[in-house]
Amino acid sequence: MTRHVARRGGQRNNLGLGMRTHARCIRSAHPVSVTQPNSAKGPIAVSHEKRIVTCAGPQDPHALDGIPLHPRHGDLDVICPVCTGHGEWNTEIDLVSQRSKRHCCEKCDGRGWIETGDDLVPSHDIAMSPEGYPQWVTRLDPSDDAG
Repeated sequence: MTRHVARRGGQRNNLGLGMRTHARCIRSAHPVSVTQPNSAKGPIAVSHEKRIVTCAGPQDPHALDGIPLHPRHGDLDVICPVCTGHGEWNTEIDLVSQRSKRHCCEKCDGRGWIETGDDLVPSHDIAMSPEGYPQWVTRLDPSDDAG
């Protein structure tokens, strides 16, 4: 059983209950045929080539691919010796699609720079609100590396 829906310009779109759906390409006059099972919803997933690399730390070859340097905010800030100013690194990266899983640097809390002066350093936490609900808060604490 097949249902037809009238489209503008007298064209018909086949919204069949079977396995095939026909659509007309927007930029060309050639029809496109997509095969999809009846139970599938949405677009058809197309797999691509994968070359996944696992990184143990920021010293690995592809650990900093696609991660920009963080800007410096204070006069007495020094670059983080662990993440070299990036604030995070890739723990897994697909070299084809450039998708990655990232790890935040514990030394600089993801800032890329370490405060060495008397400025307070922000750290994020969850605390209970006066109404009794958890909420994100930013605490200002002295730096562990202040000297």
